[in-house]
Amino acid sequence: ERDTRRPDYHNCKLILGFASKYDLNLEELSKLQGKKHTYKNKYENIEPLKINKKSAEFIGILNGDGTLTKGGTIRITGNSIEDFTHHNQRIVNLVRVLFNKTLNPKIKKGVVISEFTSLPISKQLIYAELPSGKKDELRIPKKILEENEFLKCYLRGLFDTDGTVCRRNKYNIRVGYGSFAQFEFSKDIQLGLKKSGFKTEITIDKEKKSRIEITNDLDVLRF
Repeated sequence: ERDTRRPDYHNCKLILGFASKYDLNLEELSKLQGKKHTYKNKYENIEPLKINKKSAEFIGILNGDGTLTKGGTIRITGNSIEDFTHHNQRIVNLVRVLFNKTLNPKIKKGVVISEFTSLPISKQLIYAELPSGKKDELRIPKKILEENEFLKCYLRGLFDTDGTVCRRNKYNIRVGYGSFAQFEFSKDIQLGLKKSGFKTEITIDKEKKSRIEITNDLDVLRF
C-alpha cells in the first residue's frame, strides 16, 4: 500500500484466495483507488539512478558486501566489530543523501546489518547494472568504469567492504581486493586500478577465486 515492499508468496496466495472467494476484480479495485496502472507497469518509467561520486561509492559497497533481493530489499552486511562504524556513519549518510532513507544498523550473531526495502530504488540499482539475488554476473558498471572520478569512489566503496591491508613480509605490506569467483570482475577491478596509476597482480587460489593485489611499496603508500 505504501509502495515499499512486495508481499511474500504465502501472503499473495491469501490475498488472491480472498479476491477469488468474493469474486473481486483486482484491476477494477485499482481503478477505484484512482490508479490507472497495473502492478506490472507501475515501475516501468522509473529513471535510472544518477551516477555521481556518492552513488558510485554506494554501488561499490553493494558490490562488496551488499545484496538486492527480489522483494526490493537492499541489504549490506559486515563484521559487527570491524565494520560497525563504517555502517553507522558512512553507509547511513550515503543512504540518507542518495535516497532520503533512514538506516538503523543492527547487530545479529556477530554481523552488522544495514537494510531497507524499496522496490523503486531496487529497480534503479538494477538499471544501474547491479545484479539482483546471486552475484553471478558481477561487473563494474560501464558509466563508472569510463569516468575516473566515479571510478575512484567506486573502488573506495568496494575496498571498504571487501578490501584488506596485510603484511607481505617482515618489512612490507600489501593492499588486496577480494577474493572473487567472477574472474571478469577481477579484471574490471584491475583495469580500474590501472586507470588510477596502480600496478597490480591477480592471484588465483585453490578454489579458483581471484584476488587483486597492490604490492609495490610506493603504490601501497599512495593508495
